[in-house]
Amino acid sequence: MPGGAAPGPAVETHAVCDYDWIAEPRERMRLSPNPENWSVDSAAAASGLDPYSDQLARHAMHAHARLGNADAIRRQLDQLRHALDELNEQPTDETTTLAATLIRQLARSQQRHSRREKPNDVEGVNES
Repeated sequence: MPGGAAPGPAVETHAVCDYDWIAEPRERMRLSPNPENWSVDSAAAASGLDPYSDQLARHAMHAHARLGNADAIRRQLDQLRHALDELNEQPTDETTTLAATLIRQLARSQQRHSRREKPNDVEGVNES
């Protein structure tokens, strides 16, 4: 990177830089009716370019968590494990802990949400 600056999140990187690989994700984002998917698309594109990067996998996991997608977090971790397995390596503890934490938080949030949707008392039904 120019000036030795560390790259920020993928969304910031392609807003400033014009990499060859960014054309397709940029067009998907431009056409996407849901801007929340932009960070997921950017993180997925970056992670696809460097499937061995724990840092990029963590960015993607955070993006999936913002959309409430625990399955995508699991898939991201599985993809990283598979890639690193080729090198006889494993994801860092930081990455596996993050995945577990995000999945647990999403599960708790979904439980709270489902409890709020259940009525406490049903009209016309008397409990004895």
